[in-house]
Amino acid sequence: MQMKFSVEPKRAVSDCPLRISASGLTPGEKVTLIAREKDMFGNLWESSTCFAAQADGTVDVSRDLPLSGNYDWVDAMGPAVSMKAVSPGPGVPGRTMHKTESFSTEYTLIREDGSKATQTAERLMMADGMRREVIEEDGIFGTLFMPASEKKLPVIIQLNGSDGGIEEGMAAVLASHGFAVITLAYFNYASLPKIMENIPLEYFGKTIRYLQSRSEIDAEKIGIFGGSFGGLLSLLVPSLYPEITACAANVPSGILFGGSGVDYNKPISPFSWQGNPLPLVPRPSDTKEWMNSQMEENGAIDFTQNHWNALKAASKEQIEAATIKVENINGPVMLISGDDDRQWPSMELSDMVVQRLKEKGFSHKVIHLAYKNAGHSLIHPYYTFTQSRFTHPVDGNTYLLGGTHRANISAIEDYWPKMIAFFREAFNM
Repeated sequence: MQMKFSVEPKRAVSDCPLRISASGLTPGEKVTLIAREKDMFGNLWESSTCFAAQADGTVDVSRDLPLSGNYDWVDAMGPAVSMKAVSPGPGVPGRTMHKTESFSTEYTLIREDGSKATQTAERLMMADGMRREVIEEDGIFGTLFMPASEKKLPVIIQLNGSDGGIEEGMAAVLASHGFAVITLAYFNYASLPKIMENIPLEYFGKTIRYLQSRSEIDAEKIGIFGGSFGGLLSLLVPSLYPEITACAANVPSGILFGGSGVDYNKPISPFSWQGNPLPLVPRPSDTKEWMNSQMEENGAIDFTQNHWNALKAASKEQIEAATIKVENINGPVMLISGDDDRQWPSMELSDMVVQRLKEKGFSHKVIHLAYKNAGHSLIHPYYTFTQSRFTHPVDGNTYLLGGTHRANISAIEDYWPKMIAFFREAFNM
């Protein structure tokens, strides 16, 4: 019987799931699906998954449970999200990474008799017609992605976490859904501060005014989205600037703690406002020694425990002073968290945000997407995610991230389209 192997669509933005299927197989026949792609550094990634044809002689990756291979649950994009580096080692990232250039994923289906068929899917990081513009304007640094449009577009400010810099890949994919998106650096980039110490929040106000001055942007539709410390800022900045009318905070905290790159034994605020450092919950005074002990015992730091220790030692007055006044946000709020976050307890911290909003009579929509067994690195689909720890680019320490592979992947696949729908509803798109 002649096999027909299909991978569709052949060309689409990278967060669009594929339909991978085969027909014309012998019922019960075992086939092996190989997925391969190269990341932006030229490293080869690969997965191998075995399926059994159904009674009608078909295999459908979105329907069928693998017999064996790199993953063990039903997932249309399982072969892609379970790829591993063929030659892991120094310099090879813990997940496939791409910037804004398109890339290809090759899928090969091998039958029991050794015959095979190959299909290739081109994956776009930027939708056709999108414009990428590097911004270096009056001390503002970032990259702006503008979809092709004849009308003014809502804009989303996208923020990285405690690693600083910018994240062009995520911003480009998000902008492919019809938003203008600026991935905005706020430290560890160009002439900006190198560490998180008293970074003026007025920087974000200046960015808002710049965006509002752009003729292509709808000045009344500004959103914000960030992860980790960028998630904290996605609550903090709109609590100060009512021009932001929708915020999505990914694995955030609604309480201010110390940032990266500073002396962790000292209560150094990461941000300032009107010339004054913002109050924070100080870390325990022996944090550096505790971190060294964690490294010696485990080879990595579970920083969530440090945040719990800080909260336990803090007074009610200190916690209240360091708590973001989220009730001042001028629009709907989405929170995304995992209950196995090993950087800080984002689920419980997000629950505190929800509780505060209820107590303060917040009138806008509040959504909290809390994912069981998920960790800290809830990025965008469909990237391979195999990291359980990472070496921080600012302080050089190795940290745990948390979450199981399956839970992280499932959380990412669930939250991303819901977040896009959240912003579309907020902007009346």
